[in-house]
Amino acid sequence: MVSRHDYESGSDLPIAVGELFYRDQKFYKSAFRIEGQNSFCEYFYVSVTPIITFFVRDVCKTDKNQDLILTFCDAYLSAVVQWMEEGCKMEPVVFVGQLKIVILELAKQIIK
Repeated sequence: MVSRHDYESGSDLPIAVGELFYRDQKFYKSAFRIEGQNSFCEYFYVSVTPIITFFVRDVCKTDKNQDLILTFCDAYLSAVVQWMEEGCKMEPVVFVGQLKIVILELAKQIIK
């Protein structure tokens, strides 16, 4: 799905995925609409789980709560689909940056 590039931080991978979708958004927007067994959504979820796990671990600096990390994969998939449906109004780096801000702000609120 993404190039064989060395990624230095967890943010690099979702940005690379976002850039791919951004470049070919018409195709991927259509692909996300296909439902059922072996759908692109299903494939994307399976493919993105290790990527988002790496992203969340990098942002949160923890390996704990694997179940919550998997729940975030659901949220990420929903956010990507919504971003695509709205026409990718934000550049991929901005989109991923906003996701990172939301994660950190939620963490701050939980800690309070």
